[in-house]
Amino acid sequence: MGNKLCIYVVLVGLIIAIIHCGSSHNSDPYSVIGVGRTASSNEIKKAYKKLARQWHPDKNKEDGAQEKFIQIQQAYEILSDEEKRAEYDNFGHVTSGNQPRQYHNDHFHFGRGFDNFQFRFTNQGSSGFDPRRVTLEKFESGILPESHRKPFLLFVTGDWCFSCVRVEGVWNEAAADLETLGVGMGTVHGDYSRPLLKKLGVYQWPSIVGIINGKIYSFSRSHISKDTLKEFVQGLLPSDAVSRVTDANQESFFSGWQSDNKPRSLLFSRRSSPSLLYQLLAFKLQNVHTFGFTQIGGKDTAELVWKFDISSTEPTLLIFKEDNEEYVEKHQSLKIDISLLETAINNNRYLFVPRLTSQQLYENICAESPVAYGRSICVILITKNPSMHKEHLDSFRNAAKTLQSFPQDTHFAHIYQDTQMELVKILGKKVDLDMESPVPVLILWRQNGRKVRYDWLPDGWHGNEPDEDKKQLVLFLQQVKDGTVSLDFKTTLPELLDENAPHFIVQWVQRTWSQITGHSSQLKQFIFSAWSESSIAVVVVIVYLLAFFLAFAGLLNTGKEAMQNRNERNRSNSESFPTEVRRGRETDSSSRSRDMMLRELNEETYERFLATGGKGHILLLLLTDGSSQDTLCTHFRQEAYSHVVSQPYLLPSFIRLDKYKRWLKNLIACSEKPMSLDSTDSVGSVLALRPSKNYYFVFRPTQSGQRSSRPSKDIDPQFIGLDDSSESEWEEYSECISLNGLPMWLDRLIDGSLSKINVTAWPTLE
Repeated sequence: MGNKLCIYVVLVGLIIAIIHCGSSHNSDPYSVIGVGRTASSNEIKKAYKKLARQWHPDKNKEDGAQEKFIQIQQAYEILSDEEKRAEYDNFGHVTSGNQPRQYHNDHFHFGRGFDNFQFRFTNQGSSGFDPRRVTLEKFESGILPESHRKPFLLFVTGDWCFSCVRVEGVWNEAAADLETLGVGMGTVHGDYSRPLLKKLGVYQWPSIVGIINGKIYSFSRSHISKDTLKEFVQGLLPSDAVSRVTDANQESFFSGWQSDNKPRSLLFSRRSSPSLLYQLLAFKLQNVHTFGFTQIGGKDTAELVWKFDISSTEPTLLIFKEDNEEYVEKHQSLKIDISLLETAINNNRYLFVPRLTSQQLYENICAESPVAYGRSICVILITKNPSMHKEHLDSFRNAAKTLQSFPQDTHFAHIYQDTQMELVKILGKKVDLDMESPVPVLILWRQNGRKVRYDWLPDGWHGNEPDEDKKQLVLFLQQVKDGTVSLDFKTTLPELLDENAPHFIVQWVQRTWSQITGHSSQLKQFIFSAWSESSIAVVVVIVYLLAFFLAFAGLLNTGKEAMQNRNERNRSNSESFPTEVRRGRETDSSSRSRDMMLRELNEETYERFLATGGKGHILLLLLTDGSSQDTLCTHFRQEAYSHVVSQPYLLPSFIRLDKYKRWLKNLIACSEKPMSLDSTDSVGSVLALRPSKNYYFVFRPTQSGQRSSRPSKDIDPQFIGLDDSSESEWEEYSECISLNGLPMWLDRLIDGSLSKINVTAWPTLE
């Protein structure tokens, strides 16, 4: 009995020693720090600092102080790290080092009955390395600020999640494509990021959320694929990031730089809408550029395509500044590289003479250069307002376009005295209200921060003497660069007024709306997690059915009212105007002919129509003589009416060859390949001349011996002076010249499928 008791005592002692050794190596971090498991981060940090001061080896010389201090540090390392603390709470211990604990047998494979479905025992939250992993710190310090330049998609997954395994393959495939376009992709592991889930408003996984402009949006579609994710990203982007530019609104698009102070990029493509790549680029660079899109081949964009001679097969990007007619850079390719586009736009971030509307813009244009050698000089024109000193500003802008004429590192800008009054006041210069007086030009060297040295251009900027003004400015800047002239004044400038900042009431409304949308997004996510999918489907079906019945009832009432109004209108018309209704078809042809104005090309109109023709216009020139003028002009109006009315850039006109036959001979002589154009027999031909591009197209009428398909009764005899001639006489004349093929030829002209004839120069009209 005594021996057994001794053996029991020894065994108990060994067990206690083993437990003690194990506990010494795996001590509870909460006990070491002296806090409870529900302690906050601040409470843990405060307790750690107190213990660290007490047990620091430099202050505490007791035996074991160093081991105690190391134990405190190890415990704090676990509890201060959100993921390690969660791992300890779940599993009772963490892996040493920075890598999480490694698990074996991560997947269990089921047989055919489950289609080889892989059940994940533990997700990437606790094994492996995920480069797209998002933590709370990364979300708040990186993703939220960056979301004002590009959208982000976050995939929320977790351990023991069957659906996550199915979605993860599609997500990884789509993430690789979307990242190349410029979308930020991230993965959130719900088991280890509870505080982040609260920020995102996510209560179940798998889930996908989008972040743009600091706001969070939930992906609520039941089917996930690469296409649905792209559509979701497009829905996140603001609708006004890319403006659709047509012939009707092109003037407002190109002249918009006067208000937004930004260059323009215009993409021409055969697509019906801009690509996701272009929309993402527009969102990323929206603060420095305004983006537009024009569809090639559309009826409402033909004038734009002709104006800039755009290819019908390849996408083309044009970059504009202050000049609405001339682009500063052009890129044309079947596949435009995103890096090339971004480089081109960054090289044209500012106008030739941008207006300083904020402190940030001023610091970007007038860069710091503390050292006098190689310093950057800012040339700033100060005006009263755009209407009073427009001549000064236009001539100053024309001088800035020739930047190569000025010394290196010279930058141009201008400000309005009315809006930046505090700045002008400190500089000690006021703009004269007299439009005839020269306006001041500030020569500024930004040394460091807001400290500057500056001077004024002698005699100012006159505006009406652009060459003299430019010569004086170049000479003065060169003297400043050489050191022969010093900048005599120095001061510390105040911060510029942000002219684009919204009113404080607008800011309050925006903040309120942001909070409302944020709460509504969280509420929607909660509803989706609380309700089953079947319940939501039933509610949605009921709502759609109600909306359908209401809309159908409204359409029935509207149709009945429309039918009654139509019957009453027809009844009143049949009683009051029977003669006009019967004659409507007969009078249509003559009224259409009167609507289209046909002008004669002579000495008075030549300079305006041809020699100095506007960009994008096409001159449709009918060749006639004295005997056939009236007949051919009438026939030309009828055949070309629909094309001329629908295409405003087509200018119809005619020329009499019995007066200006030499002009036609000279035109043929200046042409490279005159085709079938003949100076001796060309009456009835139509020339489509492109004045600004030096080429033209030729339409030849039906030759002698071919009967015109147009009945003679369609031609009014009073136009050709044959009131008393027989029908056979008109048929004989119609066999000579016919313009019946003209509409088809005009279709090919608009489509760009005709062969053009180049001309070295347009001949003069003698």
